[in-house]
Amino acid sequence: MIEAGAVRGVPRDLARALVTQVLTGSAAWLRAGRREVATLREKVCAPGGADIRRIAALDRHGVRAAVVSALGDAPPGLSPR
Repeated sequence: MIEAGAVRGVPRDLARALVTQVLTGSAAWLRAGRREVATLREKVCAPGGADIRRIAALDRHGVRAAVVSALGDAPPGLSPR
């Protein structure tokens, strides 16, 4: 996310601060209760808006599948029971 900002001319220190705020806010929202990520996405992303288009681009590039695959072999202590 920082790199995407830098590519678009956002100074790296500002991009880092913005990304940190996005991740901090998302984590706090999830920590606040038993909420699904999909609910946060629905609250933040307007239908047809820039954010949902960005998520669609990540899906087209297989980012979600790559993350799931990379984390699929969790250590035994982290596996669901």
